[in-house]
Amino acid sequence: MRYVSQHLPKQDPTLSKSLKWKKRFEIILGISRGLLYLHEDSRHRIIHRDLKTSNILLDQQMNP
Repeated sequence: MRYVSQHLPKQDPTLSKSLKWKKRFEIILGISRGLLYLHEDSRHRIIHRDLKTSNILLDQQMNP
């Protein structure tokens, strides 16, 4: 598992270049769906308060 922040240019330029725009959009969409679930659909509504790239894990298929 990796954090989203590891794919940013300041962390590792080779990883950031390997991340295509389509995959970036899929990651953003997955994060958004997760937040929507936490805010509206879960039994206990949860507000994260510290959303940042270093707090988002990606699996081996680059899914959040």
